[in-house]
Amino acid sequence: LSRLPAIYAVIETLAQELKALMPSFAPTSLLDLGAGPGTVSLALAQHFASLENITLCERDRDQVRWGQSLFAASGTPLLQTARWEIVDLL
Repeated sequence: LSRLPAIYAVIETLAQELKALMPSFAPTSLLDLGAGPGTVSLALAQHFASLENITLCERDRDQVRWGQSLFAASGTPLLQTARWEIVDLL
């Protein structure tokens, strides 16, 4: 919980820099590995209107449940339809 705002801010800054360097960059999908509660996806969904689908992979079921709750409450259709996979990447 304490790391979400800091990670979100870093990803938001990176997204802004990426858009400035590559204005034509328009991703349509996002694969978030080791997603935790989906912080990276939350930030990128706000910056790339071109995104059509998001898949998140996380091994911790509590993080997945928390992320699903955040996404459901977001009011953003893209986040509400994101696909969560419980996966141990190791």
